Amino acid sequence: MPNGHNRISSMSEYKIYSSSAGSGKTFTLTREYLRLLLEQNDKGYFRHILAITFTNDAALEMKNRVLQTLRHIAIPDDPEAAKSDVLKSQLLSILGIEEVELQKRAYATFHQIIQDYADFHIRTIDSFTNQISQTFALDLNIPYNYEILFENEKLIEQAILEVFQAIGTEDGTFLTQVVQDFANEKLDAGKSWQNLIPELVEFVADALRDKNYALIQKNDGIESEGFYFIKGKINGYLKASHDKVNTIASNAINLIESAGLIRESFKYGKSGVANLFYKIVNDPKDAFDTKSYGTRVYNAIDNDDWCKKGVPEENTIDEIKEELTYFIRHLIQISETEQTKYFTFNAIGPRMHYLAMLSMVLKAYYKILHENNQANLSDINQRIARVVANEPIPYIFERLGERYNHILIDEFQDTSEIQYFNLLPLVGNALSKGYFNMLVGDPKQSIYRFRGSRADLMIHLYGKDSQKIVEEYELNQNQMEQLVASNQYLSPNNLKQNFRSKKEIVKFNNDFFSFIRDKKEIPIVKAAYADIEQEFNDFNDGAHVEVRFIDGRNKAESTPQYLEEIKSIIDQKLAQGYVFKDIAVLVRKGANARLTAEYLKSFGLPISSSDSLLVKNNLAVAAIIAAVHAFLSPLNIAAQETAILLYCRVKGLALPQEIKESAFEFFEKLGLGFDKQLLSTFGLYQIHESVASRLGVMQDGSHLPFIFTLLDEVQSFVKSSGNNFQEWQKHWNIKQEKLSLTSSAPNAIQVGTIHKAKGLEYPVVIVPFIDWDMKLTKLHWFSTDSVPYTELTTKTGKLLGAAPVYAGSSLSNASFASEYEKEDELKTLEELNTLYVAFTRPVDALYMITSGSGIGQFLKEYCPATGSHIHLFAENLNPQVKPKVTEEAYVLDHITSNENIGNIAIQSALGKVYDGESQLKRGNLVHALFSLIHTKDDLDEALRKMIFDGLISDGEKAELKIYAQEILVHPQVAPFFEGEIEVENERDILVQDHKIARPDRVVFKEGKVIIIDFKTGLALDSHHRQIKKYGELYKRMGYEKVELVLLYLDPLKIVKS
Repeated sequence: MPNGHNRISSMSEYKIYSSSAGSGKTFTLTREYLRLLLEQNDKGYFRHILAITFTNDAALEMKNRVLQTLRHIAIPDDPEAAKSDVLKSQLLSILGIEEVELQKRAYATFHQIIQDYADFHIRTIDSFTNQISQTFALDLNIPYNYEILFENEKLIEQAILEVFQAIGTEDGTFLTQVVQDFANEKLDAGKSWQNLIPELVEFVADALRDKNYALIQKNDGIESEGFYFIKGKINGYLKASHDKVNTIASNAINLIESAGLIRESFKYGKSGVANLFYKIVNDPKDAFDTKSYGTRVYNAIDNDDWCKKGVPEENTIDEIKEELTYFIRHLIQISETEQTKYFTFNAIGPRMHYLAMLSMVLKAYYKILHENNQANLSDINQRIARVVANEPIPYIFERLGERYNHILIDEFQDTSEIQYFNLLPLVGNALSKGYFNMLVGDPKQSIYRFRGSRADLMIHLYGKDSQKIVEEYELNQNQMEQLVASNQYLSPNNLKQNFRSKKEIVKFNNDFFSFIRDKKEIPIVKAAYADIEQEFNDFNDGAHVEVRFIDGRNKAESTPQYLEEIKSIIDQKLAQGYVFKDIAVLVRKGANARLTAEYLKSFGLPISSSDSLLVKNNLAVAAIIAAVHAFLSPLNIAAQETAILLYCRVKGLALPQEIKESAFEFFEKLGLGFDKQLLSTFGLYQIHESVASRLGVMQDGSHLPFIFTLLDEVQSFVKSSGNNFQEWQKHWNIKQEKLSLTSSAPNAIQVGTIHKAKGLEYPVVIVPFIDWDMKLTKLHWFSTDSVPYTELTTKTGKLLGAAPVYAGSSLSNASFASEYEKEDELKTLEELNTLYVAFTRPVDALYMITSGSGIGQFLKEYCPATGSHIHLFAENLNPQVKPKVTEEAYVLDHITSNENIGNIAIQSALGKVYDGESQLKRGNLVHALFSLIHTKDDLDEALRKMIFDGLISDGEKAELKIYAQEILVHPQVAPFFEGEIEVENERDILVQDHKIARPDRVVFKEGKVIIIDFKTGLALDSHHRQIKKYGELYKRMGYEKVELVLLYLDPLKIVKS
């Protein structure tokens, strides 16, 4: 037996769970993980289980669930142990062991995980990919000690700017032409060309995502000029084609008008046969679409149905109808032979400048990557894929397979095809050795198609349809064999019970989405919603389900109505006893979330939204950024004015009528005490921290989480990129659009996108703006090598492999029509799924608001025609609102900031918990936590303060608390946190040369001083030297008994110095 473990109930099985919304997915996944963990009488068996999910939050949540459950089982008298009773009961039943034995195993396993936390393998797919690439860098031909790039935007912009340096130069003639084509495209569309760089960043970033990466590689070997060579041939073909059909249509019109006839002379007038020629002259594209030649055209040429019998023009039409028939048949013949080629070229041609620009930018991008010793995540996935595809038993996974016996994959509907087929050898290896593996997901909640997720992959696996997967994916022989081998162990399971929503909400969703499934003749939709009907608890009733229709005919009319309905519903729910945080407003588009949040704020309602959590939107942060800019750009008049105006706004001062002085002259008049000379000696971090302090914005506790996050971003930038202000400005211009707090206000209405709400639940959910389009509309990549037209080859004979085109119905006539139709169906499924995710978030009440257009058409058709704008499917206007258990909020009124003087090193509040790569480390978090604790009784209050400060999220609290408790009860540590003690945490001691000494913790107990310094990472000699200096300081202060303790936090180790 591998690893010497008894596999008991985990013989070869590949269980796949279809888990509808609210059906206990996390519970099931945790139970299966714990079953595998505890059926082995081996406290270290967690090292052989790999659980993969798709977000850091989901990974953290599962880790917390596992650790909490283990602790609850291991310590039955734990105050919160009852929370795990159901899981405990099921585990006892499944494992068939005595409770005392389960308790013993849980206790041993819990402590072993804490001891060897790095081997606790619950992680994101991206972090696992990173682990593979780091471990097998040589095998994958990756530079040693490289940095993996998870966010491309900053580097892409740097590459674009590097390319643009050649604009207007002698060497940049071709580049200038390409940029001019972009500018012309924007102007033709009525858009500003000044947004060119941000839009290019978005375009290149999308091209580098997994879903498009393989497509752009099809164009390897084509230089930028090669794309324009192809463009020239495409334009030549299109012009010749237009001239040909224009000539035919013009001749026909001349014939008609020379005979003294007009369109209305023919049967059906402007919608009759004669109108065909006028349409083609107006838009030649119509000539190439076979659908342009409808029944009326064929009736005319085949059945002599040109005009009404007996009309005055009948004889004249008879004289020319033979020639008109010739013209029409010629046009039909052209459409039948040229339709596919024409519409392919018509889609590709106008976008060739995108390919030319992409080629130039990617050259610069990869050059910068190489210089920075970095690697792109999609590139890593492709390198792994090549190994996986070309090796019958990939050696990388063969070596990893010795470590992992069980692979558990969460949120499988969000998996891309490359991610799954890269994992498949690992799954297959475990199955071949007789071990249990599992997938869990829900095709109905697949809403990340833009990231490459494939709902159809899970549908086919759940249906055990290997043949369908082979047909739809480009697999080689090795991959097909791996797929068939693993699929023989598949065991589909459906989690049907809804534990979240009340009965009436579940019934509505069952009926409504069954209605859509039966109405849409799309196989993928029917398959995804085949088992939509969920079971519910009959006793869990009393929900409210309501649809409201508005009358707006356009956006200008409908938007105010949407907002008024939202406010009306919120007022109603508050009057019924719900509190602000019980209510969520979920929308499809971020723009509508911002609009809603601002509208509700205007009534004084507390709002938590993505925008409200964005650091850049905090007034104090804006004032700090502006003041730093003003200081470092003294000749920039606009920067001076902005800094003054923002300071006045944040401090509530009257705005000056006119500004005739610099910002710092203005600040000096107010006595803020800026020292220009001293500031000029500071680096970026010290300048921002000092400006924040001097502006006085750190005295307002509401600003602190935003300021701390800004300071951390500055510190992170300085560590990776240095102290160059211009580079920092470029970085901030991109980063500010995403940088946000991790936690929100404790009692506020949640306003956000449906995508951000996935996996969450709320008592009351309002879904407005249900009118979005369901069709493909944006730029999309398609293969172009299925029909090898000679016009699509370069001078060297290289065939264009893929191109970005704007999706639309005309693509159904192009060479990539089948790809387009498939993508269009997947897009329809994704939009229905978005609706499903929104409608399955509520517990007590669901309100839907729609104009009945777009996707709202389904609600319009589903609701009975009563003439009322409100349709009630379940009514409860007097709900029994359960009182919420609320934690006491820790309110931080202000912070006193030490001014940067000379060599004093000031560290931001959040900076304590970031390492050199800006990733949170558990040891550093514990370090920050212990700086807030005087005695062990302070733990909960300290955790609340860290959440309030934005240092940790609610999800991180549980894990941090468990680990802190383990430290606090350790026999060697406990005396430092209990009994009759006096404590000083991080007390500054001024020593010679204006330097500061700051021990982490000093305990005065029973006549002696115990100096404790918390450490993370490796033990170093410098740690001993540092703490001995602290000891000498206290001895010089007159303390005779001084004890020195180094407390290493991860893993826990106590060293007396």
